[in-house]
Amino acid sequence: MWFDGHLDGGGDSSASKPQYDSIQCRTVPLRSRVDQKEISLTLFIVTYAHPDPEGWRQHLAPHLEWIAEQVSEGTVLASGPTPPDDDSSRTAALLFRSEDEEALDRLLRTDPYVIRGQVANLTVVPWDPIFGVFNDLSTRAGESANAIIESVVDQFGPEHTTRPGSK
Repeated sequence: MWFDGHLDGGGDSSASKPQYDSIQCRTVPLRSRVDQKEISLTLFIVTYAHPDPEGWRQHLAPHLEWIAEQVSEGTVLASGPTPPDDDSSRTAALLFRSEDEEALDRLLRTDPYVIRGQVANLTVVPWDPIFGVFNDLSTRAGESANAIIESVVDQFGPEHTTRPGSK
């Protein structure tokens, strides 16, 4: 698995890697409900929590420059703040495009917030956007909404599901 609970890669003490033992990390594997095989996705939703307001402010400019660089390289498709769990922390969600989880791991380690210990909680969730503007990046790329609805209902829905617009 990509993370084993810490961003240090499971105890790798390589001098070239900063140590992030204090970060609580979670990655969620995506499995097909049809055949239970893991499928390879290139989009990942990443969330950060920043509990240190002073450190957050101090390292904000380098972090934003890093985000802008990732946007220009096409690795960050969207990024922005999310409502915090409490008044003492800042939170954010980022949508990454990466060839795999290991490549994303390497990239996340270059974020100034991660390097400077400003991320206390990081989650990574593979995402398959079968509907909407990111459909072309999904496992159902190019399929119409109606074709996707029909296929998903046929695979997962009850036998007599009524679809919107049908009688």
